[in-house]
Amino acid sequence: MKAFYFRFSARDTALDKLGFDRCWQSAIEWGCHEDDIYWDFDSGANPNRENYLKLIEAIKTQKYTEIGTPNQTRMHRDSVESQLFGRLLRKKGVKLHLLESRGELNLETSEARRQYSLDGLFAEWEYEKIQERNIRNWQDLRNKKISVFTPFGYVLNSDRKPELDLTPTVCLIETKEILSYGNILQEIICLAFELGSLNQVVKAVHSKYGICRFNSENLQPKKRRIRKKKLNPHTNNPHIHRKPLFFSVSGLTNLLRNEILIGNLVYLKGTERQVTIFNNHAPLMSITEFQRLGKIISGKANPFSAKGSVAKYPLTGLIFCGLCGGACYSAKCGNRGRQRNYYYFKCKNIRNNCKSKPIRSELVEAAVVEQLIKKHQQIKDLATKPTETKVNPQEVALSKQLVGLLNLPLQNEAIRKSIEQTKLEIDKLKSLEVIETEVSLSRAELLESVFQNPLYWETLPEAQKREIYHTLISKIILGIKDEKSYVDRIDLLV
Repeated sequence: MKAFYFRFSARDTALDKLGFDRCWQSAIEWGCHEDDIYWDFDSGANPNRENYLKLIEAIKTQKYTEIGTPNQTRMHRDSVESQLFGRLLRKKGVKLHLLESRGELNLETSEARRQYSLDGLFAEWEYEKIQERNIRNWQDLRNKKISVFTPFGYVLNSDRKPELDLTPTVCLIETKEILSYGNILQEIICLAFELGSLNQVVKAVHSKYGICRFNSENLQPKKRRIRKKKLNPHTNNPHIHRKPLFFSVSGLTNLLRNEILIGNLVYLKGTERQVTIFNNHAPLMSITEFQRLGKIISGKANPFSAKGSVAKYPLTGLIFCGLCGGACYSAKCGNRGRQRNYYYFKCKNIRNNCKSKPIRSELVEAAVVEQLIKKHQQIKDLATKPTETKVNPQEVALSKQLVGLLNLPLQNEAIRKSIEQTKLEIDKLKSLEVIETEVSLSRAELLESVFQNPLYWETLPEAQKREIYHTLISKIILGIKDEKSYVDRIDLLV
């Protein structure tokens, strides 16, 4: 009984789009039944392919006497796995047919086994060469600072750098307004700052552009109904229109966290080999706005659902216990006679033998304001003194290393790669210094504008005070003295 196996990877499909049909037709012409054709869409270097493992189990049960495949590369790209498969065929007495290369291969003879082993080695060698070429090509792209993929709202210009897509694409029926994807991206960012919630942004965008969810039966807008069982969104309530203007919260999260928005280009994001090229193209927003957008995405911009909570607990999330290191949470206690509530903070581990004591919120806030006023005065005093240029010792060392490399023979490829890598590291350090300077200047300007007149601070709404606190303060550490908690340390970001 005959069985046929072949596998295709994404690269194989891209190079030969008709290859799958050709392999299937070869199996039929060879006399194999459709039920006995096994195939996988996976790399040949992966031995744990689903249907390949099924074929091995069928061979072990001696279901088949002949196995066919177009050639060795359509079966394996791992010489070790190829040898194990060949030994299994010999043990079970199964014949192997390489239809496009060598025909029937009798593995009982030493000559056939030698040829089979060489074919497996060449298949593995070819795979390794492809991997090396891919790594080299991607490294060339990184060295040339070329972008390959762009998020929604961006296109690649003639220099292969991202720029805002301003091509008119969308026309609204009611207002006759013509928009581009770049305009819609800018609108999404403005909505995120205005609404403070990605769920609200998704609703607003879908409402404006007429994207809604439909029932699968009568194609009418879905009505809210109470059901005992949750419907399967992929069958009962499919989205009629998903692209290109359908957004989800997770999709917007990935879009708005992309550093392309601030002019950076990131390769191998989230890996140990991540490479960031700063100031690669024109930014759409500043670093401060990008960080503020990150807080909105993470849900830390408006963590309170109840109305008035911001006014009561503007320092929530910044206060930590100095004894156990635990976060302090906000609470209140009331006085029925005076009809007044008192708000305070206490350590979350207070029930787990932490010896800290609760502290009134107004005492903490008074200490914070006093510290911010002192910091404003220090910055004001430093502005009258001449500033000294700070030298980054790491940048100096890399510059000396670059000078030494440039004096070596540039014909050596390893030396050229080291020079490019050193230049990238120097550019990265300079860009980080620029970003840190920009962020620190923006925070210093905020401190100057708010505390230049202490009376102005009292006129600000509590929600704005909370935003300023979380912009200027890293953490507040509480201590305990004479059985009372006090503000021991305030770590500022400015």
